[in-house]
Amino acid sequence: MGSLPTASQVNDLKAAAQESFSVSLYSLVSATGQVLEGTVEDAALKDGDTVTAVVQPPRIFSRRSAGSFALVRRDMTVVTWGSHGSGDLSFDVKRQLHNVKEIQASDSAFAALCGDGRVVAWGMPDAGGDCRKVEDELCNVRQVVASKRAFAAIRTDGTVVAWGDPDSADISKVHLQLRDIEQITASDSAFAAKKKDGRVITWGKGPCGGDSSRVEAQLKNVRAIAASGSAFAAIKEDGSVITWGKADSGGDSTSRKHLTDVDQVCGTRNAFAALLADKSVVTWGHPESADVSLVQNELRNVEQIQSSDFAFAARREDGTVVTWGLPDAGGDSSQVQGQLRDVREIHGSSLAFAAVLENGSVVTWGDPEWGGDSRHVQHKLRNVQQVQAARAAFAAVANGSLVTWGNPFWGGDSWGVQLEPQVTGRIRSCPYKDGTRPQSEAKDNGVEHCIHSPCLWCLLRFETKILWHSKNFKI
Repeated sequence: MGSLPTASQVNDLKAAAQESFSVSLYSLVSATGQVLEGTVEDAALKDGDTVTAVVQPPRIFSRRSAGSFALVRRDMTVVTWGSHGSGDLSFDVKRQLHNVKEIQASDSAFAALCGDGRVVAWGMPDAGGDCRKVEDELCNVRQVVASKRAFAAIRTDGTVVAWGDPDSADISKVHLQLRDIEQITASDSAFAAKKKDGRVITWGKGPCGGDSSRVEAQLKNVRAIAASGSAFAAIKEDGSVITWGKADSGGDSTSRKHLTDVDQVCGTRNAFAALLADKSVVTWGHPESADVSLVQNELRNVEQIQSSDFAFAARREDGTVVTWGLPDAGGDSSQVQGQLRDVREIHGSSLAFAAVLENGSVVTWGDPEWGGDSRHVQHKLRNVQQVQAARAAFAAVANGSLVTWGNPFWGGDSWGVQLEPQVTGRIRSCPYKDGTRPQSEAKDNGVEHCIHSPCLWCLLRFETKILWHSKNFKI
């Protein structure tokens, strides 16, 4: 039994419910179907009201260059698999991982952002797995971004904390300029931070985008920033694009005369592709990835662009897909073109792509050993809810199970990893018929199935939605 003053935030109420029931909640909804926000008083909640809590589904995290995956289960526990040493969870780390909101991955480490604004890092120390030097500064964090071997965190006051490989994480020269930061984007070994006033601050390896002095005067009124492996592209409010970094990685776009009215930009390791307002595409950078001569006439009515390390995949309004770039990296989708219909979303590993169709199935292509061949798990890829790519593998939540494929060393083999924690104990009736659960039994794991209905405890453990009476926490 606890109590919350009416001035408390709805997020405080959600956090109390999460701690009490050991389950991750996505949102709280009133009896009238309204998503609750602000304070308890703003939400017009009073003692005895019924609140519907939407349980957060399991979530998989990684990145295109990472060698491991991290899974946040519905009960807020975290498990990792993949390259040995890059994401192994020690007991001490597990103890700190409470109410995890999201996880970012470098090549060989993870950083988890918790609900209270703390950050927990683990993995290879020289890739950002050790944040002890800045631990006292990692509070009130609202966003974490990863490069290949470092992390940068934006705090709620707009300041920045960075750690990991000094070549990427050293902010000493720009520390005083890192105020009012709104967004951070990372290349392989540099960072670019957009301020609220639209200006941009960079740091990290100079040739890879860490030095923006050449275009500093032009970096005003910036709306968004995209990255390739060694360059950045800033989209300005007027739809124009400013680039810097290595020229053969897309850092020089001066030859592209039609690079206007840009909506979004996507990068491979060595090139960029821009989606314009008229749904056409402009590319620049290394010809290995940027050459669209064979598909230029097909790049119309494009809605989304995704990339692998050296190829692009564009989803069109009709659900078909156009690919270009290095054939062995997914640039050649000819063998599966007949299956690429009604595509909902696309994900890229280093050398392969996975497309999720509207019917919940998955089509893959590219290097077979890097996730391009999913034939041995196709029977499991039904009703797919999420797909996450890593360096050489993919992981999916499908039909309530965890499905992985690709290079087994880099996460393609998840043997022994359960999407939901194993619950042991005898089948018995739940004693909590009034919809409450004593605090003394808050960690009870003995209920495997309950024949009593409705049962708050069992709904919390096994269903997507629950009913939670606010009388558990006096208002």
